[in-house]
Amino acid sequence: MDAQAIVEHQPVGTLIVDERTAVVFANPAAVELLGVPHEQLVGEAFGLPLVPGEVTDVNVAGRDRTVHTLALRTTPLPGADGARLVTLFDVSGRARLYEHEHRLVESLQRSLLIERMPEVPGVSLAARYLPGEGEIRVGGDWYDAIPLPDGRLGLAIGDVTGHGVASAALMSQLRNTLRAYALEHPSPATVLDRLDRLLEHLEPEGMATAVYLTYTPGTGELAFAAAGHPYPLLVRADGTPEFLTGARSLPLGTGIIRPRAEARLTVAAGSTLILYTDGLVERRSQRPLEEGMRRLAGCVAGQRSEPDALCQLILSELLDDEPPTDDVALLVMRAGG
Repeated sequence: MDAQAIVEHQPVGTLIVDERTAVVFANPAAVELLGVPHEQLVGEAFGLPLVPGEVTDVNVAGRDRTVHTLALRTTPLPGADGARLVTLFDVSGRARLYEHEHRLVESLQRSLLIERMPEVPGVSLAARYLPGEGEIRVGGDWYDAIPLPDGRLGLAIGDVTGHGVASAALMSQLRNTLRAYALEHPSPATVLDRLDRLLEHLEPEGMATAVYLTYTPGTGELAFAAAGHPYPLLVRADGTPEFLTGARSLPLGTGIIRPRAEARLTVAAGSTLILYTDGLVERRSQRPLEEGMRRLAGCVAGQRSEPDALCQLILSELLDDEPPTDDVALLVMRAGG
């Protein structure tokens, strides 16, 4: 076969497989990368779906007994009755880099999250953060609880677009700056407006969603503003769930300057407020955001559990006891605690 003659001495690992993915030819570089003797390799089905135009990663034990990550690129051979050309590249260094960056980002993000919730009279608090599984999915989600000098409590949750070190670093800047603005401005809408302007200055291409609210324990007054983020969920004292759909505005970083809305309501003692990021309610390939929000409301309807137990219940019910594909932040406040 002409193709064999062409790839025989190529330095890149190359296979030719038939329509059943059985190996009909392997050059010396491919034999070396796969760590399988030539006579065992040829004639055997490869055991993986090899789709033309796609790249598949596979881990193999090399002849040096160490595990290598190979990227397999499949190309159809014209006029060869379903035969395909498979090129192999050792990408072990890239895989180790991904793992290192994932650990670095997760460590950075966890260092910025609250280790212990503040103690505020008249309030009970709990929170959870779960990193996403897979490639570098960690980086953009955060939550915060901020005791304010006048006795109010500020609560924030947000999600920076993207993942990895850059998103984690931008998240830390936004989270810390929001704290500073919360101490200066009593209005949640003003805090988000200032944060938006800062983001435009720090990272013109960056974008984030956020909710910021203040709660006054003595009166039950709740003021909030949302910038493109999933709706906060209020479970009233009688157990009725209600999404707070007011005070909506564009995400941070759009470059469009408009007045941000703010809403106020009174929350009765025994009510529970739930803030979350979209990784909790959305599975991009399996479950749309709206369905996840319905599941969340159904999960907490009638619940009077303490915030810590409620966090556990929500994660178990919404994630189906599976690791999240995207990072998840969850913040729960019980009024009158």
